[in-house]
Amino acid sequence: MRKQAGCSFGIMSYNILYPHETKWGKDYRWPPRARALIDLIRRHSADLIGLQEVAEIQLAQLETALPEYQAIIPRDAGSHKNTPLIANPIFYLSNRLRLLRSGWRRLAAAPAETDTTSGPPAVDREPEGSDRHMVWAVFKDRRNGHAFFHINTHWPPSRHKQTHPGCAAEMLQIMENLAGNLPRIAGGDLNNPENLLSGDGLTDAWNVCAQPRQGPIGSKVDRGTHQVKPGSTIDHILVGSGIKVHAFLTIDDQEDGLYPSDHLPVMATVEIDPHSPSSPISGLISG
Repeated sequence: MRKQAGCSFGIMSYNILYPHETKWGKDYRWPPRARALIDLIRRHSADLIGLQEVAEIQLAQLETALPEYQAIIPRDAGSHKNTPLIANPIFYLSNRLRLLRSGWRRLAAAPAETDTTSGPPAVDREPEGSDRHMVWAVFKDRRNGHAFFHINTHWPPSRHKQTHPGCAAEMLQIMENLAGNLPRIAGGDLNNPENLLSGDGLTDAWNVCAQPRQGPIGSKVDRGTHQVKPGSTIDHILVGSGIKVHAFLTIDDQEDGLYPSDHLPVMATVEIDPHSPSSPISGLISG
């Protein structure tokens, strides 16, 4: 999907599936997937990428292979006791977007998966809760000076669907507390085809894009059949007022008949409405 001319930019959400030698089967071991996944990211060249399920080894490879991107990394957000980081970093092109502020919060509504490590955080944090978390950032578009708020997250799996309304409420509260009147974009693996934030002014990008939606109607891959599960669009890009959506694509790139992850990335080409508020909110670095 080509980015529009002018001040539009591409935003992607992608669950890359954390590595496990035996759990996912031989077709989903990380080393064979790594090159295909990195090539996919390069090929579509989104300006802003919210990733989920990123382990330390994957993070290191992505940072090395994609030096044009800067990363916002919640270093202890997904840490399990005595195990490596699994987190939801945000990658962004620093020659296009300027980071003004960032942070992360645990999703208290999510069930705790294991004990978490203690110690000083890399960015501000809430009290101990679960390993599920959300990472947020305020960016300024270097082309036109407009600022916007972005949040990236990974909700609990569908077996814990009863926690999703609580996760939605926590996301909304973070935006209400930190976004001010800036335009808002939220993305992530929500493990739910329903948009639970639609009543709060956030709309699925595919519902408001100017061009017809492209790609499969589904984003979860069956690891046994290697087919996209119909109607499984659980990966979302949500936009608030002041965000124009030019196009939306579910990316189904394969290599040797396999997808690089058990999720398909979703990508939207968006533009900040020039009439939206653009002055930084209180406490942000301006300029």
